[in-house]
Amino acid sequence: VADACRRTNREFWFIPQVNSRRADDPPSVNKLRFQAYSAMAFGCVNLNWACYSTGWWTNNVLDRAGNKSVQYEKLKQVNGEIRLLAPKFMRFKNVATEYVGFDSQPEALKLVTEKKPVKSLDFCQFKDLCAEDRKALLVGCMTPRKGDSDVRALFVCAADDPFDKAQKSRTVKFRCGSKRIRAFGGHGKVELEKLAHGTYSFPIESNEA
Repeated sequence: VADACRRTNREFWFIPQVNSRRADDPPSVNKLRFQAYSAMAFGCVNLNWACYSTGWWTNNVLDRAGNKSVQYEKLKQVNGEIRLLAPKFMRFKNVATEYVGFDSQPEALKLVTEKKPVKSLDFCQFKDLCAEDRKALLVGCMTPRKGDSDVRALFVCAADDPFDKAQKSRTVKFRCGSKRIRAFGGHGKVELEKLAHGTYSFPIESNEA
């Protein structure tokens, strides 16, 4: 879908799942995050959660009487994070998506079609980007939507735990020659740690971006 959108200059819209087929298995916050952030790594610009009100299955955000279910606060939290990222994200358009570190996770490779994973990513001024644990990252490569600015951006989704079974804190490292570099996440500004030889690192949790 992302390839088709890039090729024909159309927007990528996506319908992630907030409800569940089984009443005892409502999607967790991290499962919601994975759906949203992995789609955004492919350039998605519109998310329409299903099902907010009564449709099919169960654990919809609102029940038949209009009462909030257990999914309401989860979705509110994830949508709040996306809303905070949106102004930065929408300044750029997605031109490619790379599977970084997927070769070290055989189970994650099931999500990959014909695209070959890479051990680290080079994109414009960003070099050798990878997770310190070498596990899966979905990385959207982005250029400005307007103007001829030389600013570039990466959208990094920690894609190591899509089923929310082993969430952990991770570290992403990269090199960059730019003197002005900033990072943002679903909770606001992300502090970059400057290491030797133009290398930076930042923390990220599984399923976050």
